[in-house]
Amino acid sequence: KERKIKYNAGRRKGFAMKIFHHFLTAPIFFVCVCVILFILCLQLSLAQAVDFTADLGKMDCLTYSLYGFAIVLLFIYKPDFQHRSKMWWAFLFLLVAAVFREMGMQHWLTSTDTTAFKIGFFKNPNNPLFEKIRATLILLLIVYFALYALLKNIRFLITGFFSKKNVPWTIATLGMVLVFSKIADRIPSLLKKQFQYIISPETKKFCILYEEGLEALLPLLVCIALIQSHYNKRKLFSKN
Repeated sequence: KERKIKYNAGRRKGFAMKIFHHFLTAPIFFVCVCVILFILCLQLSLAQAVDFTADLGKMDCLTYSLYGFAIVLLFIYKPDFQHRSKMWWAFLFLLVAAVFREMGMQHWLTSTDTTAFKIGFFKNPNNPLFEKIRATLILLLIVYFALYALLKNIRFLITGFFSKKNVPWTIATLGMVLVFSKIADRIPSLLKKQFQYIISPETKKFCILYEEGLEALLPLLVCIALIQSHYNKRKLFSKN
């Protein structure tokens, strides 16, 4: 009887791991989060949505927690990068940069403008030269490590995507979520600036919740990709 219980527990665990490491895991997470955010849009007022997504609010704390978990996972799985230490440092730098970006680093880098990470900041002659140089160096570092990580893995990501590998599909979902979150962020200001159109409170609530909610999904997808990659390596070694 005890053996049977252990066997059934092992089967349930194996089934759960297979679902988690399926190539559609990340897209399913994305759909689920979108549904949850839609329900929140229906339930919350604009004031409640603003409070929910405010600095150090519930959504913010969730995002920071997920980034912290992603960094912890990166350290736990450091042996997986035994022959690719530079890649590990690139991932760590990008995760830390993402945390600082979430904390508002782009606003700290300028004393005369709203954000240092926009073209207008560099064109404005009133902004100090030192702040422009500092922002440029930080941006160059971020671009360098992002391109390094992308170009080193581009072949694996492309071939893996078409062969339905889980990590490439998770990374593709992460890229899609990043684009959608930026669209939700920029829609209100673009409509106002380009067409002098002010969105309704309901649409504003939708944009706020989806922008912040999808940004919280980003570190979760990083965690999923790290776990999937680790599991794939273990599976490969066990076969050999």
